[in-house]
Amino acid sequence: MAINHYGLWDAKKYVWGLLFIGILLATTLSSQAQTLSCGLFDRHISQGREYLAKSEYAEAVDEFSCAIQISPTNPNGYIGRAFSYTSLNEFLLAQEDYEVALTKVAENSQVLPSLRFGYASNLYLLNELERSDVILLDLLVENSSNAQVLSLIGMIRIETGQYFDAIEIANALLAINASDPDAYFIRGTAYRGLGDLTRSSDDFEMVLRLSPNQVNKYVILGDTFAKDEQYRRAILMYGIALNLTPSDTWIFKRRFFSYVAIEEYNLAAQDIHQIESLRPLDFFTIFAAGFLYEFQCMDKEAIKYYRKFLAIATQQTEHVWISMSERGIDRLLRNEAINEQCAIFVNSM
Repeated sequence: MAINHYGLWDAKKYVWGLLFIGILLATTLSSQAQTLSCGLFDRHISQGREYLAKSEYAEAVDEFSCAIQISPTNPNGYIGRAFSYTSLNEFLLAQEDYEVALTKVAENSQVLPSLRFGYASNLYLLNELERSDVILLDLLVENSSNAQVLSLIGMIRIETGQYFDAIEIANALLAINASDPDAYFIRGTAYRGLGDLTRSSDDFEMVLRLSPNQVNKYVILGDTFAKDEQYRRAILMYGIALNLTPSDTWIFKRRFFSYVAIEEYNLAAQDIHQIESLRPLDFFTIFAAGFLYEFQCMDKEAIKYYRKFLAIATQQTEHVWISMSERGIDRLLRNEAINEQCAIFVNSM
């Protein structure tokens, strides 16, 4: 059978034509998929940032996680999620994201200094003070007038008891901005640590004058540490807040719980008595004092406070509290009776 070469060539052209169309179509679809993928990524990043702005951190984590699934090589998803995790007090998860982001950001990127500061801040919250300090000092070499970096270094110096260094840092901050409340706060805390109460008080007055809400910053930080079971650091932050507002009973209550958590009962008792002097009829204080003394097996003191608590609860017809105080008194009176019987028995031997 004769072969029609022209027909074969036509067939080849047809096949190559199909292949070309297929390749072109695949390239077009791939380009469209990439465009769609980029659009979805940007949408999730944008939505995540909106949630951050509204302090809806769990929702922000979800959006940034979706962005990471779409483009795992893009650092923006990790950066957003790291910040969200820090805001949720999930510091270990934040640390993982910061470390991934740092491997994906170019050395000359403008975002790198801010990313490294975020990482250093997260390390500070994890009580990794030395590692945080190393990063912050490197950032300071790059920009010696970075107030955020100086402030965090100042806080590390206070926590590590390096008060003279903290004062130098505070003075450097004041040279940059003479109305910086953080600078006065760092210096006032350092002076207090050195026993210079006059200068300390002057600086704390400046803090309150420049930033009346500064107290909340350290209460929130104390709450963060307490939730993370870093009770000694929580106590330090509550103490700093009390330097600014020494008659705030709510801060004393927060510090009381942290003292109890680390079994510093004498210091916890001091806070209870301080609250009692400020608010003699405070429900919480009186009951907490009874509980604290009972826990320390100081039954007579505990009974005294439970009875005082019972009297107030009865006047205010707080039935739940009445029941609790009656049970506490009954329990302790039984203990006292048992102890007396034991003493009689021992003495008779």
